[in-house]
Amino acid sequence: MEDLGFKQTKEEIQIAGFPDAVKVVQITGEKAKRLADLTLHRTDLKFAVGYLEGINLVAEESEWLRTGLWHSAIVHFMKCFGSSKSRVSLNPKKVYKGNKVARKVFEYFGSLRDKHLVHDENSYTQCYPGTILNKKGCDHQIAKIICVAFVSVTLDQAGYSNLCLLTTSRTEMGGRAN
Repeated sequence: MEDLGFKQTKEEIQIAGFPDAVKVVQITGEKAKRLADLTLHRTDLKFAVGYLEGINLVAEESEWLRTGLWHSAIVHFMKCFGSSKSRVSLNPKKVYKGNKVARKVFEYFGSLRDKHLVHDENSYTQCYPGTILNKKGCDHQIAKIICVAFVSVTLDQAGYSNLCLLTTSRTEMGGRAN
C-alpha cells in the first residue's frame, strides 16, 4: 500500500502520479470493504507511530504533553483490535501468531487501555481525601480538607520500546494483518 498525493484546484482534485487519469470510480463488495478496513487500520498505526515519535520531540519537562501523546498512541494502536461496527478488527492471535512475547505485551497494552486510560477500573489512579489538622489551641482544628490524587506513570523506556515494536512489526515482517 502506498500513500497517494492529492492536490486540489478550483475545478478538481488531482491525484499525483496519474497525469492521464480522468476519473476515479469507487469499488464495492466484501473485498473492497476489507481493503478499506485495513487502510483505516494502517492510518491508525501511522497515528500511533507519529505520536510515539512526537514524544521524543517534546522536552521531558513537558510531562502532560508527553503523557497525552503516549495515551493517544496506545488508544490508536488498540483501536485496530477493538470491536467496531464500522470496520472489521485485526485479530491479535493472527497478527502476532507464533510470537508469545508480542502477545503478552499486546495484552498488557490492551489492559492498560481498557482499565486505566479509557475506563478507570484499577489502582493506576487513586485519590485519598483527608484533612490537615492544626495543633491544639488554634482557632480552627481543621486547617484544610484536601484530596491527594496519584496517577501511575506508564510511559517508561520499556513500554515505549514495546509499543514501537508492536506498531511497526507487521510492516517490517511483511506478514498479513487479518
